[in-house]
Amino acid sequence: MKPIIVKIDSSDLITNLIRTVQHFYPLGFELTNDQYDGFIELRDIIEEKLVQARENKLPTEIGKLIADIEKMYPGIIIHLDSYSGSPSYSISIPIISQDFDSLDRSLTFTLKISLLSNYYTYFFEERVKHKNILPFNGSDPYVSTVISQEAQKEDKERKMAMQIESIFRDCFPSYQFVNHHLLFTIKTNGVPFGQDYADRKRNYLLYDFLFESGMYIDYSVLK
Repeated sequence: MKPIIVKIDSSDLITNLIRTVQHFYPLGFELTNDQYDGFIELRDIIEEKLVQARENKLPTEIGKLIADIEKMYPGIIIHLDSYSGSPSYSISIPIISQDFDSLDRSLTFTLKISLLSNYYTYFFEERVKHKNILPFNGSDPYVSTVISQEAQKEDKERKMAMQIESIFRDCFPSYQFVNHHLLFTIKTNGVPFGQDYADRKRNYLLYDFLFESGMYIDYSVLK
């Protein structure tokens, strides 16, 4: 699996990330996404990913990554998202699932691998469904989400994250880590793939452009 590596003469990570977004999106131009060559390239990348998933021909590196994690942690549950229309592969591992009278709590380890660049990130995602807190419109109970690299302070979770990252680097030696906090706090203009062009005046997260858009709406981000 060979990511698109945008050649940028800069040692600044944020500059590299924004210019990578500019390669695929018409930031600063009076163009729709479909009028921009980089966006057409992005659509082709996603289409190739979906074709590979339908034909069960995933990249060798993805298969090795999952097999090596399963070898390290026999019986572990791994969810691979290869069918979504996003420019990334996503691996999630459920760690905790608890059901109490007033709330449900889950903790998941998530690894994201961009197809638009040689960047990856990982984080813990802690979701709490507050059963007794209902919105005014009477819909489902309120769910709070916290994204962090240390949602759990226990050594077991930290050790697992470090071991999985080590396995990942063996499988994807050309990829570079980017901290989730940066991806979830820095915004730019443009409309990420999958979002409505009518919302073009709002700013979106770097995460939305390089990994997946629309997945996280109401959340808190911790370092």
